[in-house]
Amino acid sequence: TPIIQWLLDQEGAFDHFSQSMLLRVPALREAPLTAALQDLLDHHHALRLRLNADDSLEIAPAGSVSAAGCLRRVALHGLDKEARAQELQRETSAAQSRLAPGAGQMLQGVWFDDDGESRLLLVIHHLVVDGVSWRILVPDLQAAYNARERGEASALEPVPTSFREWALALPAAAAQRRAEIPFWQSMSAGVDPLLTPRPLDPSRDTVATRRELSLRLETDVTRILLTRAPERIHGRINDV
Repeated sequence: TPIIQWLLDQEGAFDHFSQSMLLRVPALREAPLTAALQDLLDHHHALRLRLNADDSLEIAPAGSVSAAGCLRRVALHGLDKEARAQELQRETSAAQSRLAPGAGQMLQGVWFDDDGESRLLLVIHHLVVDGVSWRILVPDLQAAYNARERGEASALEPVPTSFREWALALPAAAAQRRAEIPFWQSMSAGVDPLLTPRPLDPSRDTVATRRELSLRLETDVTRILLTRAPERIHGRINDV
């Protein structure tokens, strides 16, 4: 894809270029957790991606990446707050260092088993994950774990478009929009128009005059704000 090509063209190493998510989880059991992580690896093709020496990308077959080799369990029982924080930082850095695109190691998980509330750290290489991906991967992992804990096979929603199909479709889509290039070039040409007819006043219109407003809303109001309001404007909560 264009963004991957851009990354490959940069100087310097990017083996540990990743995104991570630290999830609060209830008491887990190792067997269903490993099985659920395997379901995730087998279900989402990009998690099995390998970057070859010639910069080509290869998706390994399902089952070729072992969840057991991607998951590490770390016990935090009995550690004080400072020791826990140090262990979290140490294991996070270690997980990042284990990523290896050339070997197909795109995901690492660390289960911090603790008294009461545990944590599950997922570190995934940025070649195969972005901010939107987490909204799919985390619910899928949770659904898979719940099924495995019940002794059932997971039934995740089918992937409508594979990474390969997406990557091959982008050039065709770009070709269809080639006539739009002058329009987008014109967007960055010339001087930006003023926001208002009134010239900007540094005493009023700079960050120095920023104000903050904090509100505490009732549960019902918050629920409507987070659900019905975005639906009404066909947007998201940040748009609201």
